[in-house]
Amino acid sequence: MQVVTPKVSVIIPVYNVENYLSECLDSVINQSLKELEILCINDGSTDNSLEILSKYAKQDSRIKIITKKNSGLACTRNTGIENTTGEYIFFLDSDDYLVPNVLEKLYKDAINYQTDIIVSKCKPFAEKGAFDEYTLKRVEELNKYLNYNGDNNVNITTKNFREIIDNYPCVSCGSLYKTDFLKQNNLKFINQKVIHEDNGFFLKVLSTFPKITFLNVDSIMYRVRSNSISFESCKRENKTVRFNQFKIVLIDAFNYIKKYNPTNAKYLISAIKTSNTYCPYTSTIIKGIYTHIWGVDNKRIKLLGFPIYMDKLCNGKRVIKLFGIPINIKKG
Repeated sequence: MQVVTPKVSVIIPVYNVENYLSECLDSVINQSLKELEILCINDGSTDNSLEILSKYAKQDSRIKIITKKNSGLACTRNTGIENTTGEYIFFLDSDDYLVPNVLEKLYKDAINYQTDIIVSKCKPFAEKGAFDEYTLKRVEELNKYLNYNGDNNVNITTKNFREIIDNYPCVSCGSLYKTDFLKQNNLKFINQKVIHEDNGFFLKVLSTFPKITFLNVDSIMYRVRSNSISFESCKRENKTVRFNQFKIVLIDAFNYIKKYNPTNAKYLISAIKTSNTYCPYTSTIIKGIYTHIWGVDNKRIKLLGFPIYMDKLCNGKRVIKLFGIPINIKKG
């Protein structure tokens, strides 16, 4: 019997989502695209999530369950990447669900455009009964952030980094990735239990100068709930934790870029340092560089915990080395 390669592998990290998991799985198994591999990575759930997965797996052979110790979302997605066999990969969080028949649309366009990544839209909504002011504001913010309105097909270049970083939502869900593209470029999430894992993955992906196709199509219903990881991380009282973890993610991303795509690193940092929307922590770091190290020559300092070097060149230009990568700057 000939083994058929799945057209799309849907990677679903699962952790204590018994109230949402059935809706998520139903949205996947009922897609019009049937050649699917549904990888459910149980990240040490302590509720009934594993029982729900097992019930569905008995009814649908496309569902594969991998159970491991709790290690966080980033590591769990990496487990999915390592075990996937499909032509394309689609990340789906287990408290969200797919728009009907959207995977077929994304797959056909990926084949048609011969693209590395298909970026679709996510539709955020408040969990039933969650109508407090903070939740509604978060939904409004995500409506703007999760949707990109730009050119249909984009080849990333040194000239359009800034536009992409300012407008392309750095979330992995809602995008269809060519599996060979991820594996050939050694693209994975940070292998630690941290938040902001998408930000680092986004930078790694862009550093490869991929071909991206943007579609004006909703693919995911993105649930905003009060006890989710992303919701909790956005609360003001967690600001210090959020910054420190973002720092870890950013260092990991630039270690990857220096190793695999060093010639593109300076363009990426230059785009980030002028970006207004990529991430508030990045803006804080860059502003700190301008404020605190201008005029400091040939010294290594620590700014917000980052090792930064400042050098003065013979031609009078000043250069900072952020993550060991030289970046030209000018005062003001």
